[in-house]
Amino acid sequence: MLEQLQSTGLLNAVRFTEQYVEARAAKGFGPVRIGAELLERGIDRGLVDEMLDRWSSDWQVVLYKVWRKKYSGDPGRDFREREKRTRYLVQRGFTAEQIRACMAAGDTEGMQVGT
Repeated sequence: MLEQLQSTGLLNAVRFTEQYVEARAAKGFGPVRIGAELLERGIDRGLVDEMLDRWSSDWQVVLYKVWRKKYSGDPGRDFREREKRTRYLVQRGFTAEQIRACMAAGDTEGMQVGT
């Protein structure tokens, strides 16, 4: 059935992957989670990596929007609070490196984010 849809052009993995990444990023999910979801859906790893790489310059902005919406840009007052916020962002699919960079930038530098 899938082969038939692909051969007739009704199912295109590239188009599906592009749209899926865009939609999930718009909902505030990061590259790790989106990549895992696409692999679960049977999308080729090479295609997944390519689509996620296309967004590489935007992941920090997506993360910053999620962080600002959830925590108003406050990294947390103590270790426990920062750890809780970090766990939330990891569950959303962002890497520890991305999260550290976001929290380090904080509200004072204010990343360029369109609202």
